[in-house]
Amino acid sequence: MKVELLINPLCLCDREKKQEICVYCEDYPCTHFQQLARGYPTLIADGEMLKEIGIDAWILEQEQRYQRGFCVSDGKYNIDRK
Repeated sequence: MKVELLINPLCLCDREKKQEICVYCEDYPCTHFQQLARGYPTLIADGEMLKEIGIDAWILEQEQRYQRGFCVSDGKYNIDRK
C-alpha cells in the first residue's frame, strides 16, 4: 500500500521563503495563492488591505466586518434550493 502525504503548497512556500504570512512575500499573490483565492472572493483584497494598514489595524477591521455580519466559512455545504 502506498500512502502519500498531501502538503499545502502555500505552507511549503512559506517555510522555504521564511514568510510568516503570504502577503509579506514579494510574489504575492502567487499562483498557489490565486488558486486558493478562487473559493474566497475577498481573500486577495483582504491581503492587500493587510499589507497597506498593518496587521493590528487589519484585525480590528475584520472584527468590525464580523460585527456587521460579514463571515467567511471554510465549510462546503450542499444547499437544497427548491
